[in-house]
Amino acid sequence: MVQIPRPQTALADDGLPHCQTCRDLRRVRDTSLPVDHPQFGVLLPCPECGHLAERQRRIRQYRARRERIERYSQKRGRYARQTFASFDLRRREREAAALIRKAYRAAQVFAEAPQGWLVLHGPMGTGKSHLAAAVVNHLEGRDGASPLPEEERPLVLFLTAPDLLDLLRSGYRAGDYEELLALCREVDVMILDDLGAEQETDWATEKLFQVLNHRYQAELPTLVVTNSRLENLDPRLYDRLCDDDLSVRVEVLASTYRQRESAPGRIVQAAVG
Repeated sequence: MVQIPRPQTALADDGLPHCQTCRDLRRVRDTSLPVDHPQFGVLLPCPECGHLAERQRRIRQYRARRERIERYSQKRGRYARQTFASFDLRRREREAAALIRKAYRAAQVFAEAPQGWLVLHGPMGTGKSHLAAAVVNHLEGRDGASPLPEEERPLVLFLTAPDLLDLLRSGYRAGDYEELLALCREVDVMILDDLGAEQETDWATEKLFQVLNHRYQAELPTLVVTNSRLENLDPRLYDRLCDDDLSVRVEVLASTYRQRESAPGRIVQAAVG
């Protein structure tokens, strides 16, 4: 009898994505175990499927709260149009071009393969938020450059720090605060803009720490943008943002990006460290 292969779809019959590790059996044998080990030859839960199931859970959480999340998200308006292609690299000023290109490239590398933390810091108006939006638009395929099919693209939250706190507060009224907090802590990629612009209260400081500390401990891809000096942030966050084993930090010092657009003939002084 000739078996006709079933057409490949994004999801298997059990609702999980297809798994190449276990061929959708959701069980594997650990072939590295010695023959006298009690679990030798025993079918064990597939670890890759565990990751897939967790991702599906996050997607369901996001979709159930999408309307509210989008109310606070930065993924709209001009941010939806900000891409790497539209970013001004100061090509006309040779000295600044080489410097600002470092921040651009760091964001591009993060967008192509999100891992670890990327921290963009420096004065307001220097293009940091544009680069953050460009990362999101690349990851979600809006710039036409993402090589991944939609079902394989990471789930991304793009929020300012004040809006993240407002989103969590909305959970108290709607009764799903814990689910929102878990989503923020565990989402595939978080882009947090304007860290330090939030109203400083004990609650706000603690919530931001809970979200970022969880992502730090789990080494989840996170991009942080701040106009504040890093040493002026909560010391606990400063410690995590400056962890050389996890974080790439790029300081952007330039005459403002918005001034550049309104006065294109002006020479830009920029430094990236």
